Amino acid sequence: PARVVGFPKDEEVDLALLVVRVRGLEPVGPIADFQDAKVGEPVVAIGHPLGLDYTVTSGIVSAKRDGKELQTSAAINPGNSGGPLINRNGRVIGVNTRTIDPTEGQALSFAIRADVVLNAAAWDLEEDVGRLVSRIERR
Repeated sequence: PARVVGFPKDEEVDLALLVVRVRGLEPVGPIADFQDAKVGEPVVAIGHPLGLDYTVTSGIVSAKRDGKELQTSAAINPGNSGGPLINRNGRVIGVNTRTIDPTEGQALSFAIRADVVLNAAAWDLEEDVGRLVSRIERR
């Protein structure tokens, strides 16, 4: 079970902050600063596309868009949204959000910069989650 505790102030950021209470949940990796994401670097996207458990797709960072989004060639399909985009150093650089319809263009997928979750000023919070956010490993 989870509860929503925050929404981004920027309507173009398609995320929500959730608090999940479960034992044994481990982070995938530390969150990297957006500046650390490099165009051309290899990445993997983890998710549950089309209901398939724990799949990994690989690609590269194709571009950085508008200071908030990473374009990647890693396949992002329905069900991958919310999963991490991870660089070769094991750092989470993005949160998978969307893809362009394949009839419009091939291998055009996007992730919101992961470090947005660390910026309390970017969120409308339903409750104080500062203590929880401070426990998120960075870089």
